[in-house]
Amino acid sequence: MERRHPKQGHRVKGAAITDFRRRTKITSAQLAAKCRISVTHLRNIESGVMPASLEVACRIAAAVGVPARDFIEDPAVLDAASILQRRRLAVGLTRTEAAQKAGCSRQHLNLVENGRKQPSLRLLRGLAVAYVCSIADIDPHQATGSAA
Repeated sequence: MERRHPKQGHRVKGAAITDFRRRTKITSAQLAAKCRISVTHLRNIESGVMPASLEVACRIAAAVGVPARDFIEDPAVLDAASILQRRRLAVGLTRTEAAQKAGCSRQHLNLVENGRKQPSLRLLRGLAVAYVCSIADIDPHQATGSAA
């Protein structure tokens, strides 16, 4: 049974991670090392005791060779968060540079790009200026078809 941990993060299909790990004949220790997390953290994610950050979920997926959306219970978050990160990388900005131009901290932009926080309209405006695009180009709500 998967439970939601009070810390922010994404609900993942822990049983699916365990299944893929076993099918690829990777031990918990090997997968944890590939993903740069502790074995305890991996086991907590697999059992549903702890949520996974988007970054960790993507690392796990890459390590077992499947799309991250196979593990995330709400895969729309992948699309929304990745729009911002792809746009930033396309214009050649580091996260620190983008955050400075947008008027936020690097840590806040990291949370937004990893799908752990929703971007405010003010942040989207700042990022649109930094990325030389319109808000519509980077607005996760428009990208996923949900209401603004």
